Amino acid sequence: EGKHETLPNTPEALHAWFRSLPQRFASRRIIIAIEASRSALLPVFLQYRDAVDVYWLNPRTLARYRQALRPSGSKSDRLDCELAADIVVAHPEQLHRWEPSDLDTAQLAIEVEQRRHLVDHRTLLANRLKSHLKTYFPQALDWLEDDLTKPFATRFLIRWPTLQALQATSHTAIRRFLRAHRRQLTTRIERLLEELSSRLAITTDAAFVEPAIAYTQALVAQLDCLHASLRSYEQRIAALSQGHPNFQLVTQLPGAGPALRPRLLAALGNDPRRYLSASQLAVVAGIAPLKRSSGKMERTLRRLAFPHFLHQTFIEFAQNSIRWCRWAAAFVESKRQRGWKFYRAIRALAFKWIRILYAMLQTGSPYDEARYEASLAKHQSPYAVAP
Repeated sequence: EGKHETLPNTPEALHAWFRSLPQRFASRRIIIAIEASRSALLPVFLQYRDAVDVYWLNPRTLARYRQALRPSGSKSDRLDCELAADIVVAHPEQLHRWEPSDLDTAQLAIEVEQRRHLVDHRTLLANRLKSHLKTYFPQALDWLEDDLTKPFATRFLIRWPTLQALQATSHTAIRRFLRAHRRQLTTRIERLLEELSSRLAITTDAAFVEPAIAYTQALVAQLDCLHASLRSYEQRIAALSQGHPNFQLVTQLPGAGPALRPRLLAALGNDPRRYLSASQLAVVAGIAPLKRSSGKMERTLRRLAFPHFLHQTFIEFAQNSIRWCRWAAAFVESKRQRGWKFYRAIRALAFKWIRILYAMLQTGSPYDEARYEASLAKHQSPYAVAP
């Protein structure tokens, strides 16, 4: 129509605009260009996925296109909209079209990413608590083995926020507490009990101790809430995963435990047509290498623009797989012997796993370790391992 509109930044206006599109354009599919790698509008696009095609535009792509057509440096929202429309109309095959997931996969993808954010926040709080304990109660770190991300650490510090409180408790009561929290009474624990009465606090001055206890309690309360929230997330994620049509595809993957299996499910989805090829999935995830050549110069680089959580999922799976999969360990070792850095070798292994996962998605067949090792041996692969 050649018409420029500015919509109010409200859900009501946005939904009204989407509902008006079929009537305005005779129910033809609508192309939408978004200058972002992520968008808060994704839930809206998902709701109207039967009517719209969404293309992501890298902000750098649009900026360079603007610079090429507007050397003066002029910029406005209206101009950017026009340029974005030009790019999508002229070069749709060069852009990434968003393929919406089914609703079950979409919910799973949201929850596994949110869970990871909560895990990262728990780590941040645990590190902050560890640094704080070093200033007034470093002996607690011996009892907690420096791991403050576990629920046991919060229970321990709620019960004994200071060395004096711990020393005032009988050894029998401490042992009973440890057994109640499924901690083994090892020789190290017995040694800590024997040395407990001789340990000295950094300070007993109330002016320092009371604020220290208050801050510990504040951090512990936040960690305690996070533990409960994470348990709730993990229960929902487990239920969503087990009800997913492709759950059986990921159950036999080496190194994919309860946390990684749902993430791989969310990455693959339920529709074999979601990605045109394994290479496209590798490019979208930022795993595929980026090649640049000019004259006689040719360089292979890693990609810098990608969905970080999706990229992280495949990298973590590849890294875990070398502990449980013989050919994967042999693959990484061979690359290391050629002088590759560890992360580069893991990224190459992730690229290989993506091809395997894509083939699984197309055939609907779960991963079979023995079958794949036999195939490697048949083709005399350098990564084949003896039975």
